[in-house]
Amino acid sequence: MVGNSAMDRHYFLPGIRMQFKRCPLCGAVWATKEDFLDDALVHLNGYQFSSRKAEIKKSGFLLFTHRQEDCGTTMAVIAEEFKERQKK
Repeated sequence: MVGNSAMDRHYFLPGIRMQFKRCPLCGAVWATKEDFLDDALVHLNGYQFSSRKAEIKKSGFLLFTHRQEDCGTTMAVIAEEFKERQKK
């Protein structure tokens, strides 16, 4: 992570701003899943089964708490997002 502000955590391409996850409460942004997992203020709380959509049902959600001061929100990320892709 480059800095502490949400703007410092963006990944920029010419004309495109990409992000892996944004905190819905404080607006912090993680450009990649690696940035998200490496952030000491992001803590894994657990797993939540999903019976809604077939593509989500297979993997469910991982629940993370953003322990930034004045935040503390819990974020759900589709577990499939963390599955490593194998090259053929």
